[in-house]
Amino acid sequence: MALHVSDAEIVYPKRHHKERFQNDLGTLNQHYPENCYYDGKVRGIEDSYAFISTCSGGLTGTVDDGKTRYNIIPKYDGIKHYYHNVENQMKKEYKGMKNSDVNENNKVKKEKLHTKTEKTVLLSDASSLINIEPVYLPYTRKETLYAEILVSCDYKMLRKYNNDKSLLIERVLNIFGQVDRAYQAINLRIVVVAIDIQKDASSFRRHDLANDDIDSFEKYVNVIREESEFENVNFDCAIFLSHNSWPRNSGKANLDTMCKTNCISIVYWEYENDAATVHTIGHEFGHNLGFLHDEGILVV
Repeated sequence: MALHVSDAEIVYPKRHHKERFQNDLGTLNQHYPENCYYDGKVRGIEDSYAFISTCSGGLTGTVDDGKTRYNIIPKYDGIKHYYHNVENQMKKEYKGMKNSDVNENNKVKKEKLHTKTEKTVLLSDASSLINIEPVYLPYTRKETLYAEILVSCDYKMLRKYNNDKSLLIERVLNIFGQVDRAYQAINLRIVVVAIDIQKDASSFRRHDLANDDIDSFEKYVNVIREESEFENVNFDCAIFLSHNSWPRNSGKANLDTMCKTNCISIVYWEYENDAATVHTIGHEFGHNLGFLHDEGILVV
């Protein structure tokens, strides 16, 4: 299989021009992403898709040949790769997401399907929209909107990646690059402005149930907005990536909260199934935007 790819257009906020992550001392370091993210197609197949990165030396990403979707992930020895057909895993993922994955403790009621626009910015360098399925046309914007995201990583994730922060950051940006590409269908860009890498122990109290975990993470986010090195980093929503899943849930989101202080999602990070993680993040982020489940489609 031959790929025809070019540099992926990952949008960075004009105020920051960089990613940020929390180091061992609790201060902010600046991270300048390399030009090692690519998207495109399988050569000769129009109805195909590829998004890969090569920052760590191996190939990481997702390839869809129009019939079958595959994950490409380096093995932990750094030499060989996993190359998985993810169709069966995704069917299981879709089924699981029809369970309750909107925070039951979140009392915000859904009235209209719309995106909050308190921080609307027209991006002059926005790429042209990818092909839009008819079901998404009512939600398409004439001007490009962007959502700034703080990503918080479970401390167990860093251990899983052998304490290699650069590798962890690459994997996070790869996944969010794919989510960003999906949301271009409605002219919305997703911008990771900060990565909170937890170390040695969880930064907030963890729970067995997703509803309890999302409430605990929300309290943590409200603290770091005001009393941490992130207090000068503006973000519209915070997403926690968890090493473990929850009973009956791969993720949970506060509904219709974009640009509010309770715009929160929690997502299970699947180390060997990038497509499932991309789908879960996109799905929960859709709930943050105000999308509900529909019998005909899921959020993304």
